[in-house]
Amino acid sequence: MSRQALRRVAFTAVAIIGIFAGGTVGFHQLLHVAWHDAFYRTAVTVTLTGLDTSPRGQGAQYLTIVLALGGVAIFGYAAAQAVESIAREVTGDARQARRRIRMINELADHFIICGYGRVGRRAAEEFEVSGQPFVVLDRSADAIAAARERGVLYVEGSGSEDGDLDRAGIDRARGLLAAADSTPKTSTSLSRRARGTQS
Repeated sequence: MSRQALRRVAFTAVAIIGIFAGGTVGFHQLLHVAWHDAFYRTAVTVTLTGLDTSPRGQGAQYLTIVLALGGVAIFGYAAAQAVESIAREVTGDARQARRRIRMINELADHFIICGYGRVGRRAAEEFEVSGQPFVVLDRSADAIAAARERGVLYVEGSGSEDGDLDRAGIDRARGLLAAADSTPKTSTSLSRRARGTQS
């Protein structure tokens, strides 16, 4: 969570505590009721869940209005922040996906690692050390999550699908590494699409 988001959460928490504390003290003093009754009246007023009786006296009535308006403002602010946070996360993911696709489309003379299991990750580490560009091609959710966590370029798909190989830049690739147990269909597809890039 960013520092700005933490500040917003802290502000909301302080505002909620403040309005509940102020309302409880106010009703306790104005209505001369017990603390728990004052807190109850504050809670149902701030959350707009209603009151079973009208407060006695102008002071208590004005305090009820202030608390109701304050509750609307605070919870409205909290809801807006939640929506903004979700929207920011969604747009951020979309922006990262566009950036990843653009970087893959700019790759040339790279390797395509089909399968990001134990063997594929070892190969990726060796490529990273040598400075060799590469892209991972895998359809496993765990593999994609691991690639995302390590900041590795990836395409979610299968080496047996020509379209997925195209998205990984097979026509510009230097070579292809089948780093997973392959079915005959996968092996045939890999061999056919990689033939033009292998010496």
